[in-house]
Order: sequence, then C-alpha cells, then structure tokens
Amino acid sequence: MRIVWSLIVASVLLACSPTPALCLDGVSPSERLARAELLFGERHIEDSLRAAIAEYETLIPTLEDLPLETQRYVLDRLAQLHYEATSFTEGNAPEDRAVFELAADFGFRSLRLNPDYAALEDLDFENAVAHVTDPVALLWTGNSFGATFYFDPLTGMMNVGRLRRIFERSVELDEDYWGASAHAALGALLMTTPGILGGDFELGRRHVERALELHPEYLENHVVRAQYLGFSYDMFGGVNGIRSRRIIEDEASLILAGAVTPWPFWNRQAKVEAEELLDTMLEHLP
Repeated sequence: MRIVWSLIVASVLLACSPTPALCLDGVSPSERLARAELLFGERHIEDSLRAAIAEYETLIPTLEDLPLETQRYVLDRLAQLHYEATSFTEGNAPEDRAVFELAADFGFRSLRLNPDYAALEDLDFENAVAHVTDPVALLWTGNSFGATFYFDPLTGMMNVGRLRRIFERSVELDEDYWGASAHAALGALLMTTPGILGGDFELGRRHVERALELHPEYLENHVVRAQYLGFSYDMFGGVNGIRSRRIIEDEASLILAGAVTPWPFWNRQAKVEAEELLDTMLEHLP
C-alpha cells in the first residue's frame, strides 16, 4: 500500500475556514503538511530533518480532528523521522534510546488506528499484526522497536518473536516498500537471532538477497549484506569475527562508488556505514 501525497493533501482541510480550531497561527494542516514534506525531502541535512519533525509535531495536539489517513500519515512520518534522527549521533549514543522509544511510540500509535489491531494487541499480538494493512507503520515501528533491543538485550530476546512478525507482515503487504527494507531488516534479524529463539541464518540470507534483487540501488541493502554475511555475531548481536572478508570489501566498494540518488538520505548514510564496516573488519583481522 502506498500513500499518495496528493490524496493526503486533498483529504485534509485546505483552509482555516470553516474550522479555525484546526489552525495554528493561521496556518492550515494542509499547509503544514506541505511545508513538512519539503523539509522531508532535504532531511539528509540535520536542520531540515529536525524542522520537519517540528512541523509534523504541530499537528499532534489536534490530530484526532483530521481524517484517519492523515493521522496515520503524520504518525508514520514521525516514526520514520525520529528513527532517522539518530543517524546524526555517533554510534549507539545513550541519548538515542529515548529517541528510538519515541519513534516506536509513534509507530505503535499509528498501528492502533486500526481498531482490530488495537483490540488484540495485548491479547494476541501475532493475530493483531495480521489485521494491519499499513506496511509503512510496520517498517518504521519495527526498525525503531528493534533498535531499542541494543539498550536492553534481555527485553529484546523476549520480544524477538514480535519483531519478526512485524517485519514478516510488512513483507507480506508490500515487499517493495522503501527499497525492500522489510526484507533486509527481517533477514538481519533472522541471521543474528539464536536458533532457539527462532533464528534461521539461511532464511535470513534469502531475505537479504531478495532485497538486493528488488532494489540494488538502495545502498543500505548492500550494507546489510556486508554486515550480516561478512561478520559473525555472538548471541547478543555483537560482532565476534569475520565470516567473509571478500563480501565486506566487495560490498563496501560498491557502496562507496554508488550514486546518492534516488535515496539521498539513506544512500549517504550507507556510505558512512561502509567506512565503519571496513574499520570493524580491520579491528577483527588476525
């Protein structure tokens, strides 16, 4: 499912009148959304990303007054943007935990706009996710929720099944969305999760290869291949060795030579990560 921006704009109020309560400082929701979208397109610049967050967040106090699809759109965008904001800190900084948790909160809030999911979330999570029809919310909720596991591995181990189901459902709904990111995320999860907790290295590898088959131009897919096929990991997800130096070097070279377009934020991020992967490889060479 894809949310078409023109339809979103058309679905919200196009002017302050006749419902001025929805306006803030005389600016209508549609004008704020349009402004936020322009900033979203420039979010590889940190100031633009943070300004986009600020614009979307002005809609939160009156979000329930907007059409349901607009509510979902805003929450999905905020989940994504807060997740992406951590790219501007070095490594997994302690302050990133609160940002990932906030991103996940926005994502789960978006999922709960589906009444069937909301009714089942605490009773039968797997069944609840089966009712979700928004792959956008699933991907960014999953990315953010999974990122919190780094800061609390025990809770992560307890919730790995939930995370797997989130990514699986996103793949089921739209495997092509955002450079096939759900395939790559699911693959990474399966390759680093111990078998006793549902991990499956070969199945994970197939998901990563499918992501590359669908979107080789999305350089983050190459990062995932280098990261999880090139290195070996301990049961807590930490690198403990090199599985294939050739894969790491080949994928890093491809990433560093690759174009920034058509994914200007994430392809730039991939180039930074490729350099980090090469540094990690050198640290683990005998």
